[in-house]
Amino acid sequence: MLEETTITTIRNLAARLTPVERLELIRTIVDSAPALADHADDASDAAWRARLADEAAYWYARSADERAPYTGQYVAVFKHAVVDHDPDRRALYLRVRRRWPDSPVLLIEAAAEHPPEFTVLSPLRERIQP
Repeated sequence: MLEETTITTIRNLAARLTPVERLELIRTIVDSAPALADHADDASDAAWRARLADEAAYWYARSADERAPYTGQYVAVFKHAVVDHDPDRRALYLRVRRRWPDSPVLLIEAAAEHPPEFTVLSPLRERIQP
C-alpha cells in the first residue's frame, strides 16, 4: 500500500492536470504497477468488507443518546467499540492506521444515521478540454 505522503503528493499534482492528463496518469499508474493489481485477494477483500459492514451495523444500531457525546466528530469503531474519535477525520485516520495498520477499522461521522451513498462517475465521461 502507498504511504500517506505519496498519496498526498499525487493528489496535489493531479489537481493541476486536465481531465485527459489525469486519465493518462491513472493509466500509467495501473500499467506500471501490475503487482498491486495481483496483490488484491478477493477473499481478503470480502473479509474486510464483511468486518466493516459488521462494525457499521453495530454503530447504526446504537441509540442517538449513545452517539450524542461524539456529535460533530468522526469515530473509529473496532471490535464493536468506539476506540477513538476526533473532529478531524484525517488525524483520526492517521492515528488508527498507526495503531491497527492491518485491521479493518470503521471511520464514520458520528451523526450518520445510515450509510452514505456515493455516485461514481467514470473518467471516460469527462469532457475533453481543447
